[in-house]
Amino acid sequence: MTALSASPPRMRGFNSIVGTPAPLVFAAVALLALSVWALKGDFTSYIDSGGTDSAFFERLSHSPPEQPTSLSGTEALLMRCETVLSTAVASKYSEAERLFVALHCRDLARGSIQAMPSYAYGWYSLALFSYLSTDHQGAMEALEQAQLAGRNEQWLAERRVRLAENLFASLNGPVLAGHEADLTLLARSNRGVRSIARRYVENEGFRERITAIVETLPQADQARFLRSVRSAIATLTQDQSAS
Repeated sequence: MTALSASPPRMRGFNSIVGTPAPLVFAAVALLALSVWALKGDFTSYIDSGGTDSAFFERLSHSPPEQPTSLSGTEALLMRCETVLSTAVASKYSEAERLFVALHCRDLARGSIQAMPSYAYGWYSLALFSYLSTDHQGAMEALEQAQLAGRNEQWLAERRVRLAENLFASLNGPVLAGHEADLTLLARSNRGVRSIARRYVENEGFRERITAIVETLPQADQARFLRSVRSAIATLTQDQSAS
């Protein structure tokens, strides 16, 4: 058997292998890495540059975004996902494209709560994008966590109520209790009442449920709610007349 050398064989220099000066090689490698990173999705800078919703949707339908390293970057991406998956934008695209975007946004939301387990908007986003990707059980579980993590955040309660109403027939006990808590929170403020007044007018089942909640509130809150409902009825009547 041939004895092994005590020292490893000398390797030829990088320059002699590729025939290119090392600084140029490293610059090319760095440029390639940046290109791959951009293709994978530097969506935060894309948002900052003012890309259109349609362009953002189409980009998301082909590749997932990188997970931002900051809360502000994460929130900007999640909110943009929410915007482009709204009916106004998403209805222009096929069901398959909408599903890909919802799945990519769901993965982004999941990554946000893995990094920040108490991030209420991340939990809500996971619930919404799970719902939009037809994972209703996953949506329910994430919605419960969103209710717990952002119990007193009114702007999130408005979003949670819209999603919970879409899932209402399937709500389990804890999620239903959280939904009722969100409705109570909204019924006690001017902004919150405005966000649910139109649903009160248009949805009989919701009307019965919110009435039962409002009747438990102080008289001042009940009066404010009634004023907002009357205003919503007047607006709805005007809209119907105009159409």
